[in-house]
Amino acid sequence: MTERLKETYERYSKKFEVPDLKKETLYIVSTPIGNLEDISFRAIGILKKADLIACEDTRVTNFLLNQYDIRNKTVSYYSQVESSK
Repeated sequence: MTERLKETYERYSKKFEVPDLKKETLYIVSTPIGNLEDISFRAIGILKKADLIACEDTRVTNFLLNQYDIRNKTVSYYSQVESSK
């Protein structure tokens, strides 16, 4: 996370705090393509509180999550493995 973004996030994170997530609920979070700063505070909050993050490519997603110090478990999920997952 860039210093500027980190300062902004720390300043506003309490204002945009995400309440506890409901169990057994699917949350769909859009993530930025290209510019990692094009993500909302709410999206970061949901990703931080999620028990599991399903994504198409865990390598790309883990790069994004590392930028925001999110250490949640990720699992790959795409059309070729849909029936087995």
